[in-house]
Amino acid sequence: MLARSAQGLYWMGRYVERAAFVCRLLQYQVSSLIDRPLEEIHAGWTLIFDCLKCQPPGGILESTGDDFTLADAFTLAGDLTFEQTNPSSIRTCLKYGRENARQMRHCISDVMWLNLNSQFLDFETKEMPEIWRTSPERFYSETEQHLTGIFGLANSSMYRDSAWRFIQLGRNIESIQFGAALLASHIADAELDRELKSRRMRTVLRVYKASQSYSRVKGHIVHEATAVEMLTTDRLLHSSLANRVAEVDDHILGIGPGHSGDCDLVRQSSGQLADMISRGWQRAAAKGEFLQRLELEARTLNDHIDSCYFSY
Repeated sequence: MLARSAQGLYWMGRYVERAAFVCRLLQYQVSSLIDRPLEEIHAGWTLIFDCLKCQPPGGILESTGDDFTLADAFTLAGDLTFEQTNPSSIRTCLKYGRENARQMRHCISDVMWLNLNSQFLDFETKEMPEIWRTSPERFYSETEQHLTGIFGLANSSMYRDSAWRFIQLGRNIESIQFGAALLASHIADAELDRELKSRRMRTVLRVYKASQSYSRVKGHIVHEATAVEMLTTDRLLHSSLANRVAEVDDHILGIGPGHSGDCDLVRQSSGQLADMISRGWQRAAAKGEFLQRLELEARTLNDHIDSCYFSY
């Protein structure tokens, strides 16, 4: 496969997955505005901006107080939804995901293109005041379902060649990177009391789509250490970091060698990710620092993939 085609498909997978991830974060955050205390709402916004590694409008979030209003939440949600200068906003991700898909239409199925293009065009007609007046949580939920459905269409309509694998590779690298960042940011927040942190852990489980799985396997009482370990190491959980890492390794093996001498680094970095989870997790005394290293290794793997397949 030509380097340009592979790169376009890879980044399409990344952008669509990132947009879906931000949708899930915002869905559960805006639903908390109804009946949650200000401290919990503030902690939720802090977690979102920390894991996305972007600054909120106006700089650092102020500490909670009576002056925090729905107008502040409206501004923060608007930045993560429509702000084109924010590289992680839903609009930005949809724009670049759709542009990569448009250039690679000969590699993807018609139904994939039609769905992604229609989602982009429909999103362009939306404005934040309209969303905020009705049901913002439903808007984010429906948008996330449409975006996740694009990967389902890829699975049901594409030939299992390198084109399909590059889409899946991009999606899984994105999931590892931001999934690890989300867990690391949650653990790093030492200012939250135990009850508040437990409630936020429930939200993290929902973002991972693992809430029901946790309840069935571990019980209804959420223990942070148990939940984080499950989301990191449990191969039977589809959204776990361990499962995503295994998917990455499988797709790299399926794609085969690239056109650069750096391709050995791709295999080494992928193996390093797998080894970190299978052996390093139990040995790690500081789980938050471990997750930060895992995220960094995912970014390193992304750079090696670029050198191996795209920039040779």
